[in-house]
Amino acid sequence: MKILNHQYKAVKIYKNIQQTKKDFFDLLEKQGLIKNLEQKYHNILIKNKLDQKTAEILKQLLANSKGTTEDEKIKQITETAVSDFILKLGTDRKQKEKQIVITLSEDGDLRKESLRYPMRKEAKRLKLFKVLTNRYIKTELLCEKSGAKNNQAVRKTIGVINQKAKNRLKLKQPLVESKSGCGYQINNLYKLIKK
Repeated sequence: MKILNHQYKAVKIYKNIQQTKKDFFDLLEKQGLIKNLEQKYHNILIKNKLDQKTAEILKQLLANSKGTTEDEKIKQITETAVSDFILKLGTDRKQKEKQIVITLSEDGDLRKESLRYPMRKEAKRLKLFKVLTNRYIKTELLCEKSGAKNNQAVRKTIGVINQKAKNRLKLKQPLVESKSGCGYQINNLYKLIKK
């Protein structure tokens, strides 16, 4: 079985994290400290230049690792540190990529260069889309402002908008993104210009 570079790197980082946990427990016994563990993990991730693929493999390794009852809290801190780092990687990557300009015309057409999604024919979707911004809006508020029947209708409408925008505007990433507990926003990969 051939071991890929990302797998090797993830296992190497995993071993470093395990050793750091052992060293940390020794320090914990002597001084009763736990706060600096997350920073140590971040340092390991930064030192090893953790990338997205390696991070996903590392996350699986950590999720499947077996530990003692006392180790569960440390495992949770470790998984949180890796998850936060993965999120930061994604955010940094998004910011580095050039934003794609999407224009919403007065009559309700979404355009990307010469491509067009005539949303004006879909009044409910257009009304909901006009409420969205580049900041998260809770589903309940979207429901209220757009006149949607309920939260499920908002979710379904956004799903349709994303699918049609993907097909008609040839988008690689969803136009509208969601985050549990936060709601929906226009994906930061896109710069929406409303005319």
